[in-house]
Amino acid sequence: MSVSEDLDLPDVIEPGEISFTFDYAPEGEEPTLFDFRATWDEGSTITWWQDISESQNGLSPASSSPVQGWASWRNGTDLLIAYTWPDAEVDGFVHVPGGAPTNDKDDPEAALSEPQTWVELARTILAGVNGELSGAEHQTYK
Repeated sequence: MSVSEDLDLPDVIEPGEISFTFDYAPEGEEPTLFDFRATWDEGSTITWWQDISESQNGLSPASSSPVQGWASWRNGTDLLIAYTWPDAEVDGFVHVPGGAPTNDKDDPEAALSEPQTWVELARTILAGVNGELSGAEHQTYK
């Protein structure tokens, strides 16, 4: 089964609205399902939203704690994430050296049409917001 079948994504990602549910497991923890939505204009910036998925077993409505923001990889190598997390009363940014979804890709434009690139980007954003990326610069404001 391909990633796109597994996540209900098209085989080729095109600019516009992108949404899927993915699993995320910080080291030593069980995987949790998250919903991710992004708006991509074919450039190097997206706006995004993520929250724990309603598909995740054993959750109450109080489990929801959405985070939203934007991410940019204008230099093609690094990833800059800015976000607001209203339930946690935190705003912040994360700079991820080498974290761009196009970094180390033979064909950066083609990489952005691949579903796996978007799943990896969603996981990087979630890990960055949660302060779980080694080597990343993370700043929060309350």
